Amino acid sequence: MSTKEQSAALAHSCGRLMEQWHDTRAYWQDARSAAFERDYLAALPDRINKAGMLLEELDAMLAKIRSACE
Repeated sequence: MSTKEQSAALAHSCGRLMEQWHDTRAYWQDARSAAFERDYLAALPDRINKAGMLLEELDAMLAKIRSACE
């Protein structure tokens, strides 16, 4: 799987997780759910975007390495 495919799969999985969390929040509405969202989920989309950018950088580095080895 290419780094672009991995990045897309990661973003898709994050989106699905957020959908599932939205459904869960309809039933779980207490201090612990708020803490879980704050501690684990709130920063996740930004972290996924950062990981996607890093995967793109990695892909560029790998392309340079392949080119240099040819």
